[in-house]
Amino acid sequence: MDRYKVSVGVILFLVGLLLIHYLRLVNLSFMSLIILLLFFSSALVFLKKLRKLILDKLSLFMKGKSLLDEVLDIEKSNGYLTSQRFHKLMKQFDEYSTIFRELTKLRIFLKKGEFSQAEKLYSLMNEKREVIKNYNENFIRERLKTHKSFFDGKDDGLERSLDKQQRLAIVKDDKHNLVIAGAGSGKTAVLTARIVYLLRRKDRIASERILALAFNRKAAKEVDKRLKSDYNVDSVEVRTFHSFGLSIINENLAERPIVLTKNKSEKRIRDIFLKLRKNKRLKNLLSEYFSRYLDEELDEASFSEKEEYYHYMRNKQYTTLSVERVKSFSERDIANFLFRNNVKFVYEDVARWADTGDSYGPYRPDFYLPDYGLYIEHWGVDEKGNIPPWFEMSKKRYHEKMKWAREQFSNHEKVLIETFEYQKRGGQLETILKEKLMEKNVSMKELTYEELVERVYGFKETCDKVSEMFSTFINLAKSNHISPDKLRSRISKLPDTQRKVFAKMGLSIYKAYQKSLKKNNEIDFEDMINRAIKLAKKKREKYKNRYDHVLVDEFQDVSNQKVELIKALVGDDSDTKLFCVGDDWQSIYAFAGSEVRFFIEFEDCFSYPEKTFLEWNYRCSKTIVAASNQLISHNKERVDKLVKAFSDNERAIILCEFQPHLKWQEYKKEQYEHAFCIIKELVNNSVPMEDIMVISRFRFGDTIFDNLKIKCTSEGYVGVRFNTAHRCKGQEAKYVIILDVTSGTYGFPSEIIDNSVFDIVKSESAKTENKLDAERRLFYVALTRSKEGVYIYTQKNRESIFLNEIKDYLSEPVIPELQFDEP
Repeated sequence: MDRYKVSVGVILFLVGLLLIHYLRLVNLSFMSLIILLLFFSSALVFLKKLRKLILDKLSLFMKGKSLLDEVLDIEKSNGYLTSQRFHKLMKQFDEYSTIFRELTKLRIFLKKGEFSQAEKLYSLMNEKREVIKNYNENFIRERLKTHKSFFDGKDDGLERSLDKQQRLAIVKDDKHNLVIAGAGSGKTAVLTARIVYLLRRKDRIASERILALAFNRKAAKEVDKRLKSDYNVDSVEVRTFHSFGLSIINENLAERPIVLTKNKSEKRIRDIFLKLRKNKRLKNLLSEYFSRYLDEELDEASFSEKEEYYHYMRNKQYTTLSVERVKSFSERDIANFLFRNNVKFVYEDVARWADTGDSYGPYRPDFYLPDYGLYIEHWGVDEKGNIPPWFEMSKKRYHEKMKWAREQFSNHEKVLIETFEYQKRGGQLETILKEKLMEKNVSMKELTYEELVERVYGFKETCDKVSEMFSTFINLAKSNHISPDKLRSRISKLPDTQRKVFAKMGLSIYKAYQKSLKKNNEIDFEDMINRAIKLAKKKREKYKNRYDHVLVDEFQDVSNQKVELIKALVGDDSDTKLFCVGDDWQSIYAFAGSEVRFFIEFEDCFSYPEKTFLEWNYRCSKTIVAASNQLISHNKERVDKLVKAFSDNERAIILCEFQPHLKWQEYKKEQYEHAFCIIKELVNNSVPMEDIMVISRFRFGDTIFDNLKIKCTSEGYVGVRFNTAHRCKGQEAKYVIILDVTSGTYGFPSEIIDNSVFDIVKSESAKTENKLDAERRLFYVALTRSKEGVYIYTQKNRESIFLNEIKDYLSEPVIPELQFDEP
């Protein structure tokens, strides 16, 4: 008799004895005996059902043999185990382990042979579970060993050898791979080596089954060049996103559209803008925008610490229509109001008639109107007399100064007009100022649009910049699938702010632009990708497995539109593998639609990703790496990584700081002249001109940048490179000079462009991106171009907040006091 029958028999016998004994004690009737028999009958039925359930569970467990077969197939394949498949297998192992534990508790109801089969299978499962846990580790070890000569550079006669992190990034072969590459970590070297590795490994990938995508022609050419020069490979498809999109359009449409290049698209928009500027309605909108909305002020939410915000507000300056710098939004509005109404004024002129010797120093009222002998003071107080928390002066001291100033006007019989910050907040500042000026018989005649164009310094350049902004506006709308009709609906819901003013102008230009494209059967760069996405989705079977591997360079700069195109090639129903390289710390193209969230939250778009960090910076000095790490740590949204310097160079970053008394034009003149002396000195010390790079936040509106470039050209220093912070990305030089790292409109961080005007054509997630974080990433890019030394120019009391963030790595301020020749 087997164990099961003995167990059941013993249980029933004991239960029966107990019941009989109980019946005898209580002397129950015959009916009770019948009930007893029924009990035994029911118990037998229950036990049979219980055994059936246990046998079903055993049968389910024994199906785990197929899991062992799957593991065996994986071992035979000698391929990489994807994260998704790994997690699926581990989940199955866990489920079978749970079933086995349940069977162990119920083994009394199983035959000896039945349970022993389960034990053997469970033991094999545990062995194979360990195989799966260690599978990729063994796979990577074997591949690194097999291809060691390739990674060492010996196969191709290369001088450089890839480091351990770079090699790991190349051999990992998951469905979705993300390589997080810090500045100077050899990102392009890894991308090209990955392509060649795919072509040469024993399970080789055919070249026509590989696609590499880059963001612009320059980057695509660089990848192509590296493949040819380093590995003699020229058969792989390396394209820009736009070029690839166009190839899909051309192979699917009988009538090919005419491509409007980027330059021609911008020219078309500029021409439409210039034509529409003659329209009275657009003239008024443009005047309003220039007068009120060209500056931007970051809010407190942009800063991680209150002190950073207060430092920023204390040092911030604003630019007026007459290109004069003032200290507050309200002062800018007053200056622009006076300028637009043809009222001559002097900003912060010393009132020599006022009492001297006071602790307040020379008295400088905000505005002096020389034609009328009157002054305007704007007081930064609210209705309750409170002042902003960033004021260096206490509330009590500020009110004492107000009282003292009023006494000066009273005692010296001078005329004073006062305005207050709460009037600005209530939207009444200009109305109240106008009334008070009229009371003093000040003549006001508003400039016409034509007069404004004629009198505003740099108006043409400003219009060119606004034209560029409209190009960006339209590109963002198209990349986010916002048609003119959708845009009109969104505008109708906006309050009357700069966003609405700008959007109204943008809509007029957008409609005219789309009309011109349709008329000429043209498509622009945004259309290339949008139409390609539609075609790839429509013809899913054709494209879902067209490639075995898709590689994406500079993934931190992808937009929602480009992610859609990538997904059309590597969706969940596709066997295509994705390999992305990039660095969220260097994401600097938000203005063009890029969203760093796709990098930071990679797994939200591409499930079960395998991430590899490249943390060694082979370009920059130890000081620059430490400073840039410290700088970017202030960003709220980022991928944490510790970039390490390969170099031991600890040379401090040289801070050249001009004195605060210099006026703006003097500061700019002395800065470019001093920077030229630095360039001259470096060249005299045998530094090649090509190894010196000058970086400015802006090309537009930066006379320091322009004058320095002209000076270098005229003096024969033609090899020196000049770049904006955006254009310097991907480049490097021994020495880098970063100009005008100050607060203010054209400073670093920049406040000239109110990115909020683009919110209406952005995705919801892009609207919440922190502008200061974006500017900090841009400064990070500028800082990390240098291999040996960095010179940074600023002005005391106007320093950028970024300099405060890296102060531990800056030299003691160098005060430029050299004697310069007249330019």
